[in-house]
Amino acid sequence: MTEATHPPAFDPASDSAALLNRIGLAILGVIVPCLLVATRHPLFLLMPVGAGLILSAALVDSQSRGMEHIRHALASPILMAAVLFSLWCLASLAWDPFRNEAALRFAKVLGTLALSMVTAAYLPERTKTSNLNLPPIGVAIAAIFALVLVLFAPEPVRAWIGSDADTLQRGAIGLETLLWPVLGALALRERWNYCGLLAAVVALVALFAGSQLALFALVLAAATFAITLQFPRHGPRTIAAVIAFSFLLAPLAPFLAHALNAGGWFAPTSQAAAFFASLEEWRHLLLRDNWRILTGHGLDSAYSGLLAGYFPANVPSGLLFEIWFDLGLPGILLAAVIAALSIRACRKFGSRLGPFMISGLISGLFIAMTDISISQLWWVNIVGIAGIAVTHIVRGRYLTSRPKLQNGPPAEANTSVNSNSGI
Repeated sequence: MTEATHPPAFDPASDSAALLNRIGLAILGVIVPCLLVATRHPLFLLMPVGAGLILSAALVDSQSRGMEHIRHALASPILMAAVLFSLWCLASLAWDPFRNEAALRFAKVLGTLALSMVTAAYLPERTKTSNLNLPPIGVAIAAIFALVLVLFAPEPVRAWIGSDADTLQRGAIGLETLLWPVLGALALRERWNYCGLLAAVVALVALFAGSQLALFALVLAAATFAITLQFPRHGPRTIAAVIAFSFLLAPLAPFLAHALNAGGWFAPTSQAAAFFASLEEWRHLLLRDNWRILTGHGLDSAYSGLLAGYFPANVPSGLLFEIWFDLGLPGILLAAVIAALSIRACRKFGSRLGPFMISGLISGLFIAMTDISISQLWWVNIVGIAGIAVTHIVRGRYLTSRPKLQNGPPAEANTSVNSNSGI
């Protein structure tokens, strides 16, 4: 006699949480990448809206373990170093010449990153396959949309929707930053052909949009992926060491460039002339600062000073110069520790996801080191969305395995079967 099967009980709270979570993920994973290549302003509105929907879903779902994840993250060495870095940024406001502007920008950056971390912590414990497909779909649609805008849309149409050359280049940088977590999502489902196709389309977007920064970051991330795939054990350690030493030894680069330029290694008319001129300005600042290199000039001094006209226009921009100039030796030490620990922590994602996550980190670090100010809010929002995407994709990796077969049934099981069969 067969037993009657009953359909699962209807749970309004669970269904509502799933719906809110899917809408939030669709906003962050699909709508934001598509609008990123067309206009700028909706990014600052949609990011908190999507995060708020995910957090609302967690409040409705009684099984959420977000607070447990936050406590575990705060006890990790990476978050401890990040907290110390934030405290040093706060302390540097005491001698900051642009204290008011720096405090406001610091609050916005810290609030955006904190919102991203809390949102990532409160994501569902297991990502559904349908939700796992959202980031790849969003990046693919955005990349195709960007190609259409660049290659086929007339100039009046692009001007009408607000997609100028600068917006398209920013969109290419954003797509390249989101690409590597998305490739990890495709790798989880073994969609290797789609991985190559999507990477090629994003590369075409960077090429035709004229974003050399995004193109170089893509090439460097691809080389990183090959290294970590070929050397899964020693590759991440070596890359972490190289990044840490790049942070610590960055002030030596202007003096090395000065020696090479003085020795006649590069002609003034070469393409490297502008780069060496910016390093020469940094060398002058280092010689003038003396002991201030130990404490820095205060948070956001480099960016605000450049806007106020205190520095020449060709002064270096990017992560290394800004941290050294703003936060000095303590800031750069903590930043090097955070970067190195983050790269090494990606190894716990396994051989399938780890190389993609390390490549994404290297790509983001290269972009930040080269040309993007770490205090620009559009970049901070993209980094926050990428962090949410990483957690979302990692939780789609089910670490379960089938039980191993034993040589024979246990003795108790044999006895029970025999007794029931009447033998």
